[in-house]
Amino acid sequence: MSALPMADIHLSGHGILDLSSYKTFFAGELHTCDYPAGVIAEATRYLPEV
Repeated sequence: MSALPMADIHLSGHGILDLSSYKTFFAGELHTCDYPAGVIAEATRYLPEV
């Protein structure tokens, strides 16, 4: 797993870019969210292989 910083970008159904995420990222106000591997595995268990 990479330790590089990442900005998560979301597009709304209206096609508008969520620029407030960029502002929060560059202001250093994002917080790391750690999720247990077991929770991630359970949540993705039924996703098809791509």
